[in-house]
Amino acid sequence: MFERVLSGVVKVTRSALDLETISRRGGALQRFDPRFVFLLLVSLVVVVVMLRNPLSFLLVIAFAITLAFLSRVPLGWYLRRVWLFVPLFTVVILLPSMTSLITPGEAVGWTLQMGSIDIYFTRQGLEYALTFTLRVGAAVSLSVLLVATVEWSKLMRALAQLRFPSSFIVILDMTYRYIHLLLDTVANMFLARKSRMVGKLTARETKAVGSSTVANLFHKSYQMSEQVYLAMLSRGYTGNPKMLTQFKSKGTDYGFAAVMVLFGATMVFFDIAEAQDILHSLISSLGALI
Repeated sequence: MFERVLSGVVKVTRSALDLETISRRGGALQRFDPRFVFLLLVSLVVVVVMLRNPLSFLLVIAFAITLAFLSRVPLGWYLRRVWLFVPLFTVVILLPSMTSLITPGEAVGWTLQMGSIDIYFTRQGLEYALTFTLRVGAAVSLSVLLVATVEWSKLMRALAQLRFPSSFIVILDMTYRYIHLLLDTVANMFLARKSRMVGKLTARETKAVGSSTVANLFHKSYQMSEQVYLAMLSRGYTGNPKMLTQFKSKGTDYGFAAVMVLFGATMVFFDIAEAQDILHSLISSLGALI
């Protein structure tokens, strides 16, 4: 139990450190104004949600990978963050909808007979699953690219300059910092408990240790929040965080915005004009192989 908790905390902390390290590299996206990067990548995610053609999603994914390469994001790290989760999520969630039980349609592959019911994959179900997978993959690719190339502090400053509500920014920033602080507290508590133990605990003793740790953690977090708030008030905090520096846009930022807007518009027009014949032929080929 203790080893699993400590290893989990180490993985989360290491992932956060990876993000901080990557966001400080002198890549392409890191050089632009964080306000432009945030607005344009979020806008491109909105465009992805509106697309319907799988080929359009593939082009967006290829564009995101190209941006990650130019931004000096390790491609192995980047692809693992996106494509280890998305296919598994699709299989678990959409497997029933690929079959005739949920989505009736043209049969693809073999048929499984269960009494009087024939169960088989349908072309319509596979089309929907493929489209959904690529849409989620494209959106997650852009989201991971955003958090990997913009430092957290710069992102909060960008949101403040974009006139986001100050309460929203404060809550978001404090949540991010408290997560890592509480993870460090949990690791220290379990390490201290483990260093004072001899032998293995029974299942009942393990539950007692876990429940007492949760209660102590809640008490510590409450005390910490009160102390932090009082410290902020003593330093002049009035509910509106002050920024010492502000971002200033440059000509290259507007050039980057033009490229992103042009790409998003191209994807929209391409998605509208492109027919679904490519997808149908792909599913038919897959059915022939099955």
